[in-house]
Amino acid sequence: MNREPSTASRALRAVSLAITLVSLVTFTTIVYSAYTDVSGVFSSLGSSSSQGSAVHFVVTGNTAELELNYSIQNSGLYPITVALSCQPDASVPVSCANVSVSIPEGSKQVVGFALTVSDLAKLQSQVSAGKTLRLNATASVSLQPFATLSANFDLGSVLSGAAS
Repeated sequence: MNREPSTASRALRAVSLAITLVSLVTFTTIVYSAYTDVSGVFSSLGSSSSQGSAVHFVVTGNTAELELNYSIQNSGLYPITVALSCQPDASVPVSCANVSVSIPEGSKQVVGFALTVSDLAKLQSQVSAGKTLRLNATASVSLQPFATLSANFDLGSVLSGAAS
């Protein structure tokens, strides 16, 4: 004998179908948004025009400042957050202006990062003496509120090369 499914069983089946469809649509929009954001950033990095990006390097006396300004277009469906920060060793005469910018969907914003060497002579003497410079930097991009991609790297080797 075949029994007819109960009302509760049918309701649970309908709810599970609805949850599956909502999850599928959400996952698809997340993937689409991430793809459009990443492809937009990389295409602007690789373009021959420097529209939207600027690098300024200024040396004044015994001080140097490097400013990086980059325009990021959020073509995706969700807001993104871009954060740049660094943490130098106490003995390294370098400071950073940490930045965190939230870019709403469909808009464009400039992300600016500044690195200041407060004592070029001290930095040069540290490099000449063979001291290993440690300047840990972190860059992260968040597709709010779903995912974050973060990269840590050492800028000390860049400073060692630039100071020598």
